Amino acid sequence: MLGEITPKLGSFVCALVVALSGCAAKGPIVGSGGSSGESYSEKLGEGKCREVPDFATPLILDWRSDQRGELEALMRDGVATVKYDCNSIKVVQGCMAKGQYGFIGVRKKEDSLQLANADEIRANLPTLGASISAEMTQGSALDIAYVTVGKMRTLTPSLARTELKSPSCAEATHFIRGVYVGAFAIKDGKAGQISAAAEVFGYGASGKTQSSKLKQTRDGDASTCAGWDPSRGAPPGGCGSLLRLELVRIGAEASATEVERADCPE
Repeated sequence: MLGEITPKLGSFVCALVVALSGCAAKGPIVGSGGSSGESYSEKLGEGKCREVPDFATPLILDWRSDQRGELEALMRDGVATVKYDCNSIKVVQGCMAKGQYGFIGVRKKEDSLQLANADEIRANLPTLGASISAEMTQGSALDIAYVTVGKMRTLTPSLARTELKSPSCAEATHFIRGVYVGAFAIKDGKAGQISAAAEVFGYGASGKTQSSKLKQTRDGDASTCAGWDPSRGAPPGGCGSLLRLELVRIGAEASATEVERADCPE
């Protein structure tokens, strides 16, 4: 596991726990059914990403297992950095800042959404979206469910470019301030008829799916998240999968409002 939060974090932990616990649970997000190619953030009225933001909380549900493992390993050694341009995220190897991540548990939250067409799939799952959407038939969709139980978070609020010494850091645009963890599953669905989270998790665990690519886009076991106690120092086995990144642009300063928003993503 990536490590436990230490008692000396004091007021920071209290503030973060309050902010995370106060995040309102979201209901199902259903795709438009057209060919708009809306991303998850657009469905929530946040608008299309036309300029790379200073602060972002992208889902990484389509990352391969080796990519997730790579990031977990890097986060044990320091504060990881990425190259982010709205449409893709690349972990920058060899570019680390001093610091560490600690875990903070939150009340378990379940979310579900539906990607109703090929454009929406590509917009939300950039790593595997093109290949998955190619297998979809008319009227089909992808139902996604995920459970969040906590967050790995660094105490580093901002990072200056001068703090990054490695030549590889030249391509880094953001550092990873936090990662939400839990479990997720994706299944084939019917456009306009979103499945309940329990059904998506049950279906995803069976391995029965029309898309050969979906086997690469589920991680964790939602059943292990049951009875989750937020006071625990680490997520239970099978419920620590990486779900969403909290990115901060290198050189940007985080205001209190931005911190609160980052702690309450879509």
